[in-house]
Order: sequence, then C-alpha cells, then structure tokens
Amino acid sequence: MKSYRNLVLAFAALSLALVAPVEGFQLGGKELAQKGTGARKMAFLTVYYATLYLPAELKDADAGAIIDSDAPMSIVMKIDSGLVKKDSFVSAVRGGFEKAAAAGYKTAGVQQYLALFDKLTIVKGDVFYQNYVPKQGLTIVYKSAASGQSATLGTVAAIDLKKAFFAMFIGPNPIDAGLKKGMMGK
Repeated sequence: MKSYRNLVLAFAALSLALVAPVEGFQLGGKELAQKGTGARKMAFLTVYYATLYLPAELKDADAGAIIDSDAPMSIVMKIDSGLVKKDSFVSAVRGGFEKAAAAGYKTAGVQQYLALFDKLTIVKGDVFYQNYVPKQGLTIVYKSAASGQSATLGTVAAIDLKKAFFAMFIGPNPIDAGLKKGMMGK
C-alpha cells in the first residue's frame, strides 16, 4: 500500500511539474478530486500555487465543513518564485497559523510542523504535499525541483493541526482571499 501511495504521489508531482493540473489521486483509501487551485500573490508576484483535493462527499462542502472534517484531503503547493527561501517560507507559514488561531483554529503543533522544514533549501518548482489521513495525521511530502526526488518530511498526528493548516488557506481569516477563492473552485 505504501509503495502504491508513493507511486501516486510521484505521478501527481510529475503532473504538477509539467503545469498540467492533477485531477485526483488516492489517499487514506479515498479517491480525492481537485476542488480548485489558487495563486498566492505578494506585490503582484505569484509566490506559489495551492490546490485543494477532497473526497467526493466534500465536493460541495463549504470551507468550514472542509476544515472541520476528519476525512482524507490534501493541499498541494508548488513554489513559483525564486524569491521564496526556507526562512521566508517558514515565517509566512507561522503567520498563517497565527491568522488561523485568531479565527478560532489553535494548535499546539505549529513548532513540530515547522521543524519539518529545517533541513530544506527551497527553490522555484519545489512541490509540497500536505496530506491528511484520519488517525495518522498531516504528512508532508517534499518533491525537489532540483533533484526530482520525493521525500516524506514527517507527520504531525493532530486533528487540530490539520484544521489550523487548512484554515490558514480557506478559513474565515485566510492568508489571501484570492487564494482561498481559487482553492474553493470559485
């Protein structure tokens, strides 16, 4: 099962690398379909693209139901700017968790999550899969644009971390309203 999942993730990464949207993949025993893709922009520059993948039963759900759901789902982020470095990425994610906490999605797992990025050098074209599976947690898989290799950075086994992570993108106080709109397929 693990090798099948890795194969599916590798296929998804290859498709993203070619800029063709991935329609779906399997995660946690569920087929996930693309809900939408949004662009995170800063000063008119696209920093990354984020795509939300959900199981069929959440296809028409609102953002609150998606955040609160304990079902397999994924956010795939593709870095689209050479200006994104590890320190700025970690700082921005920390800020996103702070916005999520202010909206009611607090988690004690922020530092554990951020520590997963300690040894990375982030470059344009890198892809991060934020895969949530119930009873396992949020697993981060990194695909290096430089080497083409994928590696699992780790898993944080906490539903509150999953909720906070998804809330930073699609919650009531998102990091970017346009990004949220795109990820929600609007």
